[in-house]
Amino acid sequence: MQHPERETPVDIHHSIAQLTSRVHPDAAQLLASAVPLTAPRLSVLAPADMVLHSCVHLINDEVGLPLRDLFDLHDLLLHFGGNPGFWAQLVERARLHGLERPLYHMLRQARRLLGTPVPQDVLRAVDAWAPPRLLLLLMDWLWLRRFTPEPGFRPSWRTALAHWLLYVRAHWLRMPPLMLARHLSIKAWRLARRDT
Repeated sequence: MQHPERETPVDIHHSIAQLTSRVHPDAAQLLASAVPLTAPRLSVLAPADMVLHSCVHLINDEVGLPLRDLFDLHDLLLHFGGNPGFWAQLVERARLHGLERPLYHMLRQARRLLGTPVPQDVLRAVDAWAPPRLLLLLMDWLWLRRFTPEPGFRPSWRTALAHWLLYVRAHWLRMPPLMLARHLSIKAWRLARRDT
């Protein structure tokens, strides 16, 4: 949903990621740790879960405004980073939800591109979740292309390739192989029909 005047989007969903996704937190645990607001019956995700929510969308989604979303992550880390126990809880919650790799990638990119401060003990903990070196170099290249705006209306072929690879990766993460094959077949069939 989008506000008609401010154009602020509101994303309402029953879970952070599809149940078929390889990268999805435990919704029951998210609700169990939610922080109540002063308004009755309303609560928000716990701070560590807000950060992980941001990481999941940055990893899983191929649409949206990636640089803005990375800044959102940066701002969340700055806002909550001074809270006692936040960083330890972030690492613990990433393990609980199976989001070690998304947290690793997004902390790395936030530090690399925005200079986001992350404590050394947290960096040591998440370094254990790094992918193999060649894959890490490829992902760094892809994320740099994803998060760096280019002047003009047409992206370079390198940026277009990086966006396409991240698009394919996002679908691969969200769907099992047979579902993905069916999904892509239907999209290709619709595209072919539209062009004829």
